[in-house]
Amino acid sequence: MIDKRKAGGALWVVGGWELNEILFPLKEHKIYFRFSKKGGRSTKKRPAWFLLGKYGD
Repeated sequence: MIDKRKAGGALWVVGGWELNEILFPLKEHKIYFRFSKKGGRSTKKRPAWFLLGKYGD
């Protein structure tokens, strides 16, 4: 997990599509993640999920 929210970035969960089994049930609690196959600068281009919306840290 990489947390860049304090710097205006995102909360990232590094891992592939298989994490959908863990992250999709969080929708029931209105917590939404989106998958990025190519990741981002914070993940060094590794596949990862990022948190959608603004949540306190």
